[in-house]
Parts: sequence; structure tokens; C-alpha cells
Amino acid sequence: MNYQKIRNNIEDTIKQKGLIRENVLVAIDIPRQSYLNMFKRESINLNTLQKFADYLDVPVTFLIDGSNNIITSQAEKDLERKYFKAVELLALNGIKLELGKTKGVLLPTIDPFFLTKLGHKVTHP
Repeated sequence: MNYQKIRNNIEDTIKQKGLIRENVLVAIDIPRQSYLNMFKRESINLNTLQKFADYLDVPVTFLIDGSNNIITSQAEKDLERKYFKAVELLALNGIKLELGKTKGVLLPTIDPFFLTKLGHKVTHP
């Protein structure tokens, strides 16, 4: 995952919306130092990305790779949340998932072979 790109996407979106980063961090309850450490340590919780996405009204995929795949229906938003929750659960269970580009495809299931075909790299402990 390209953490600098994620940071740039977050900060560019904040600027485009005429917001101030510190105010956004306060609104989503993320301390400034925690925000800076996410990128320094290259460790971002998916729930944190979801907080930014919700507050900035953009899809999480936009923050990750800058894609303009705007998700409009509630069903698509629910599917996106389920996907990222599943990815996070994999990580919590020690299964590393290196996110590749999905080209706008949201995954309905977490199948390692399916993920590999989409450009993800799955590593078991």
C-alpha cells in the first residue's frame, strides 16, 4: 500500500473541500500525533480510513488509490464497508493482504484465489 499516496489523497481532498486538516482530525477524533504516526509507521487502520471517507464524503477506495469510482447507492456503500471490514479481520488474524488495484471492483467475498487474481497478495502467518 502506498502510504504517501493515501496521505496525499486525504490532504488534497481536505483542501479541495475547503477544510482544515486539524479541524477534520478533531471532528473524527484522531489526535494529530496519531495521524502523523500512521504514515511514519506505515500502519493505517481501515476504520480510520473509513472515518476519513465518511467525513470527506468519498469512497475509501478513493483515499487508497485516488480512483474516481464514486459509490452512490446504499447497497454499494454497505458492500464497500463489508469488504474493508473483512480485510481488517484478516489482518487481525495474522493474514497479511497487500492491496492491489481492483479496477473499481468491490469484492463480495474474501477468497484468497479471487484476491490474487485481482492483484492482491495474500500471505498467511
